[in-house]
Amino acid sequence: MTAIPIDKIQLGKDFENKKLSYKRLNQQVKEIIEKRLNKEPVDILVVCPRLKKFDRFYKKILEKNYQTDFFEKIEDVSGARIVCKYYSELDLIGKCIAEEFNVVREEKKITALEINEFGYLSDHYIVKLRNETTKDTEKDLLSLKCEIQVRTLLMHSWATVSHDLDYKKEETLPEDIKKEMYAISGLLYIADQRFDFFKQISLSKPQEKAPKPSINLQQNITIEKLIEHLEWKFPERSFGKIPDYDIFFKELCEMNYSTLEDVDKMISKANPILLEYEKKYPPNSISKSTYDRVGSARICIGIADTVNKKSENFHVIDLTTYRDMLG
Repeated sequence: MTAIPIDKIQLGKDFENKKLSYKRLNQQVKEIIEKRLNKEPVDILVVCPRLKKFDRFYKKILEKNYQTDFFEKIEDVSGARIVCKYYSELDLIGKCIAEEFNVVREEKKITALEINEFGYLSDHYIVKLRNETTKDTEKDLLSLKCEIQVRTLLMHSWATVSHDLDYKKEETLPEDIKKEMYAISGLLYIADQRFDFFKQISLSKPQEKAPKPSINLQQNITIEKLIEHLEWKFPERSFGKIPDYDIFFKELCEMNYSTLEDVDKMISKANPILLEYEKKYPPNSISKSTYDRVGSARICIGIADTVNKKSENFHVIDLTTYRDMLG
């Protein structure tokens, strides 16, 4: 079927006629987002509304080969970008968006990428205003769509620079450049994860919290959950050094520990023996000194895990003697 030529002049007039409505929609979306997120424990750096230019609008119609219903099919004429500090805030912001707007669809572009693709992109939400929370004077905006992008600062940096360099089409890049882009986007993702980790440490380190009455031991091990578990298991012991948690987490993964229960069983089994070991072999050979949380957990697993050979890498002194004490 032959495509009908699009009347660009008429389309331009239609775009101009709708532009004011989209600008009003932008303002409404911005106000709703800012009002809601100001109540939430998130570090928002910017909420930036934007309006698609006609040339981009027209180009997208041609690329998609749309023939009708242009303003319905092009869902990002109106847009807003939210830039936050921390990766862990993305889900909370997404939850707020779902509660404040009618979400037509959402796309987690970060997790949508294939392992052999590069890019560190934002979460996208196509939304409409809610009828029940929209003023009567703005009801004419209910049928219009807006695209909300949510990014961390590092995602925003990647998107800005890669857009300026026109690196969206991977097939046009030499292999050596592709490899560098894979590496950079991966480093940014890791950096976001690490910043989240450091934030949690900075919030929990100044004061030692009382042990929690219970903890879900069926949870899969993550660094964050490991920190929580060791705090619950050894509330009286010092927090220790941040990098030690990362090393310990990797050791547990290599030993095929998958849940907190796997760790807890070993610690509970050897915890009484830990006190005897600590008296004879205190850290740094300093009398009456005690091991920090990670050190205590490693000693317990080194003693208690008699099946996994890698537990011997925890360097428990006189290991056989203390394993005999298990009974």
